[in-house]
This record gives sequence, structure tokens and C-alpha cells, in this order.
Amino acid sequence: MLLIAATGAAWTYRADLGGLAGYSSSSPGTEVEKSRTSRSTPVIVATVVNVQDDLTFSAIGTGFALRAVTLRAPSGGEITSLAIAPGQRFSAGETLVRLDDTDEQLAVELAEARLEQAILERDRYRRLQDTGAAAIARLEQAETAYKIAQIELDKARADLADRRLRAPFGGVTGLATIETGDRIAVDDVIASFDDRSRILVEFDLPEALLGRIRSGLAISASTPAVE
Repeated sequence: MLLIAATGAAWTYRADLGGLAGYSSSSPGTEVEKSRTSRSTPVIVATVVNVQDDLTFSAIGTGFALRAVTLRAPSGGEITSLAIAPGQRFSAGETLVRLDDTDEQLAVELAEARLEQAILERDRYRRLQDTGAAAIARLEQAETAYKIAQIELDKARADLADRRLRAPFGGVTGLATIETGDRIAVDDVIASFDDRSRILVEFDLPEALLGRIRSGLAISASTPAVE
């Protein structure tokens, strides 16, 4: 009796049982895929095109000469010749200022005479040493006197060279602070001296532009002082 009653109930509710069976047969993966599809975010697409990305930035900077020095007197004394003039161009080694060098010239001549005498003495004792007529001590003294005379001549020539101030490199002089006939001391400031063959310009950039800067970018500079 129970079997007959169950069979009848199953036949009566066969449609409902079929729906339940279909629901239970669906896989978990299908439900996850449906959930993902329902949460998709819409996007807007467009065609990629090339556009010109030009950026011009203006800044106020400071210009510097490629090289700049302050000329100072190499020694003290009276100025006998002055070639410095504002804007005057000089090549490296040209004489800018000349001091009175009378004493230095005499010192060089005296050192040359002493060196000649020392050379004669040294050579004479060398010849005597070969014949055995001179002591080794006398020859050593003559050799020492020759070396001292050579050093004295080199020093005298260096002192004479210090009587002239020469251009350290090719450049332009500024306004001189001295005149011919003035007496100056060692290291007195004479004038400025600049190499303006190239001008270095220093300016600041915003931090936001640092990523766009690279070596070789074109830069133009102008100054109201020169049209």
C-alpha cells in the first residue's frame, strides 16, 4: 500500500520534481561564471592616434663666463707698462702689466757671470783630476759651486719673469684698478679676466618637468644687454 501511494504521489507532482532535479544538477562553476558576468565593468575604447607633444618653458637665468679669474700682482713694484683696457681681448701668454725690472735684469746678469765662472772652475778641476794633480775634495767643491750657481740663475730668471703679468688664457679684461706709474704690492687686485668664448647659463626648473629633461634638448637664450 505504501509503494502504491508513493508512486501515485510521484506521478502527480512529476513537474515539480523535475524542476528540483534540474536545479540540483547545475554545476557550481556555472553559478560563479554567472556571478562574474553580472559584476563586469563597462569600459570606453577609442582609436590610438599620434599627436605632437611640444612644451615650451621660459625661465630667468644667470650667465657666467666659461672661465673667470681675478688678476693679481705677481710681485711688487712700479708699473712701467699697462695694456689692460675694458673689453680688450688677449691671447694666452700676452703681457698685461709690466713692472720696473732693472734690479732683476742685473741679478740675472750677475747670476750668469757666476755660472760661467763656476763652469770654468769645474772643468779645470776635472782636467786636473784626470792628471792626478788635484784632490777629489777640490773637484767636489767645484761641482757644488756649479750647482749653486745654476740654481741662483734659475731664481734670478724667475724673479725677472714675475715682473710681468701675462694672460693666463685667451680672454677679455675688465676695468683695471691701477694706472701706469702706480706702485703695487704682491697680490694686489689688478682687474678681472674672463673667457667668454662660451657662456654658461644657470636657471631653475619646476620639479614636475624634471622627468622630461634629457641631454641634448634645444635651448635658446637671450639677454636685454645684447640685441
